[in-house]
Amino acid sequence: MNQPGVLWGPRIGFAYDVFENGKTALRGGAAILYNPRLSKWGNMVNNPPAVFTPITYYGDMRTFIQTAGVLSPSNTQGFNIKNKTPDNYNFTLGVQQDIGHSIMVDASYLGVLGQHIPQTLGINTVPYGTHFLPQYSGLTDNFFRPFPGYNNVFLDRQCYNSNYHALLLSINRRFANNLQFGFSYTFSKFMDIPHSDLSPACALGVMVSTVGSDSQRGLGISPMRCPRRARWPTTTV
Repeated sequence: MNQPGVLWGPRIGFAYDVFENGKTALRGGAAILYNPRLSKWGNMVNNPPAVFTPITYYGDMRTFIQTAGVLSPSNTQGFNIKNKTPDNYNFTLGVQQDIGHSIMVDASYLGVLGQHIPQTLGINTVPYGTHFLPQYSGLTDNFFRPFPGYNNVFLDRQCYNSNYHALLLSINRRFANNLQFGFSYTFSKFMDIPHSDLSPACALGVMVSTVGSDSQRGLGISPMRCPRRARWPTTTV
């Protein structure tokens, strides 16, 4: 895989005392962060012809020991050598207010934009409806794949995006007079590749897409979303 070179990752933040009384603060920040590119060398060394996995078809436990198996088509995996490094654009803006009695209220906005997210594209999947064809009876999927002679063929690319937006609210009371408590609430929206475009197969957390054309994909509500969350921890002595 081609090396990305030097990556520019600035970070900036600020805090401003709005009324210059130590009670109200405006805080914000932004950063460009990078994730390591997933290493696929472990899968590459298992590609044929380096590794073959004999498979036994049309047998049972009585014939399993005597059968040597056949070298049927194996799974193959590759990647785009021009893959870019996945990055996140993080930014936040919020207000903190001291309302007295050792209680601090914090309301803020958080945004995360993901770019060049890894996805694994299955380019040799069996066409939809194949299992219902009359000629499918008694045969395996490998007889009906678009590229004969191969089993599953996966292509790793880093070309998808996501976005996350959240409203964060927290109320915290510092420990005083034998009492400490806190409350936090998150209202968020997380969008990425819709779950309907993805198969359940995963490798290292990378979803496998079964849709062949980029024009058939689009951002949708993420299946990993948690739109609302609230917590109320309390400590007394």
